[in-house]
Amino acid sequence: MINLEKTLAYGMPEPYNFIVIGCGGTGSMYIPRLASYLKTAAADYTITVADSDDVEPKNLVRQNFTTNDVGKNKATVLAHKCNTVYGTDIVAFPKFIESIETLESLFHFDKSGKSLGTHIIVGCVDTNAVRRMLHEYMEKTAHSCIWLDSGNEEFHGQVCCGIRSTTRCDVRTADNADGTHRVFINGDLPLVTEYFPDILASTEKFTSELSCAEHAISYPQAAITNQTAANILMQFSTAIATKNLRASMVTFDVQTMITNTRRIVPSI
Repeated sequence: MINLEKTLAYGMPEPYNFIVIGCGGTGSMYIPRLASYLKTAAADYTITVADSDDVEPKNLVRQNFTTNDVGKNKATVLAHKCNTVYGTDIVAFPKFIESIETLESLFHFDKSGKSLGTHIIVGCVDTNAVRRMLHEYMEKTAHSCIWLDSGNEEFHGQVCCGIRSTTRCDVRTADNADGTHRVFINGDLPLVTEYFPDILASTEKFTSELSCAEHAISYPQAAITNQTAANILMQFSTAIATKNLRASMVTFDVQTMITNTRRIVPSI
């Protein structure tokens, strides 16, 4: 286990600035959970939720919306509901985040350009084009940043926690004899693109670049899969807020009910 107190010493202080990209299957389940937790947490925080899509009748099957939400922007709906119920101050960004410039416009900086707090990007998207953009940002940024990425198919998926701190360091991985996995860390954690390098070779387009026919293609996902991913995202978010991170990635299968955790041990 590594205590985030050490990692935060490299320049990752509060407030925690959450930017949730994607308010669909997983995002719509995660955002209310995050708002409910942070309203009583000791941590200082901000939350921005981003999605350009409007709620459609087909979304009601597995996304956290009602018939009254149909035709309204997803990010706006979720921000309004959470602010009304939990008394939070979530900001809705009803647009796609498909460039580093757009992403950085949502972060908080002082007049000198220094980051205010820790940037926490929460990816709840089903396109690798956004992941490639986030990978580029994480590799080039001069600011400390955490990237939580949730990805899933119909019945299985994973949540990864990647960290880039202002003090760069080597990360080594190893498998234990009992089949568990260790990550040796001194400030950084591997990105989802390091666990799944095929993401960087993907030729998937951004959502805004898709034709009507391409956009209409459905990627089957079960509601319980999205709910499970949202719950694991919340476990990571809670661990970050309490400075007690114990894992770098969790994989799950809702049919077999098997969950595997890649745990963290400090570098020696």
